[in-house]
Amino acid sequence: MMTRKSVPAADELRRLQERDGKSEGTILKFIQSVDTRWTSTYDMLKRFLLLEDYVYPVTSKCANPPPMLSHEELVILKDIVNLIKPVMIIITELSGDSYLTCSIIVPAVAVMKNEIMLSKPKTEDGVQIKNHLLNSLDNQFYDIESYPTLAIATILDPGFKKLHFQRAMHAADAVEHVRKQMNSSITQTSTSISVSSTVNFEAQLNKNNIWRHHDQLVAKTSAATYSLDGVAFELKQYLTQPVIPRNEDPLKYRQLLKPSFPSLFQIAMKYFCVVGTSVPCERLFSEAGNIKTDDRNRLTGKNLDKLLFLSSLTSEDWGY
Repeated sequence: MMTRKSVPAADELRRLQERDGKSEGTILKFIQSVDTRWTSTYDMLKRFLLLEDYVYPVTSKCANPPPMLSHEELVILKDIVNLIKPVMIIITELSGDSYLTCSIIVPAVAVMKNEIMLSKPKTEDGVQIKNHLLNSLDNQFYDIESYPTLAIATILDPGFKKLHFQRAMHAADAVEHVRKQMNSSITQTSTSISVSSTVNFEAQLNKNNIWRHHDQLVAKTSAATYSLDGVAFELKQYLTQPVIPRNEDPLKYRQLLKPSFPSLFQIAMKYFCVVGTSVPCERLFSEAGNIKTDDRNRLTGKNLDKLLFLSSLTSEDWGY
């Protein structure tokens, strides 16, 4: 970037911003893109447009000024930044590691496509880029709703449920998967109840309990009734309730409703722990590379795990 290679250009950029009333903390610099992070290209273009009014005065201070964009090219660049913005926001949100990400993917794709469709580029090139971007999203995510893990996690997220499913069949399949898992869980519980009832029956037999057969039938009937009607009622009641605000934590919400939806709670915890992207894992590898350097090549794996854990803690975790 020109301000990195030219001290006069960097000084001029600072002077112009100070002239316009910007304080030390609000003065901006140009950003250089990084090959290993494609999002940095968006940051670079966005920052360039923010400093657009200062570009020409700054380049005048360079000994070998780079070629500048024409007015038409600047308008195209603005179209590109506006089109990429929804993608950038969604990618940033899916890259988190301190909240649920698996249940966000299906709604995020729907929201991202909708934002791009609503955009109105001002240039022909912008329209072509918009169409190309929509086609790429359709090709990449055309069957995203058919993945059971993603679909079930979305259904069980009280902030989304079936809202963003483009095909009703995929939402119905996800609900059916949940229902089968609930039935399976109840069947296992019923089996344990039956075994327990048998034990109680044998114990009562020694006491000459004439109602022992009745007690055993009641236990079996209760388990069968719950497996047929209780599951359907619990799932239907959950789906008919309004979704919670998106800024609420679905994990805390689930914990509060655990007594009302015990079977759904167990299934939700199994799917909520799934990480939506590989970004947290890649971030962990990068952190490990920063800790285990050539100067610390004798660091054991056990100690490396401890240091990685300690580095992941926030000030709140430390109690500060």
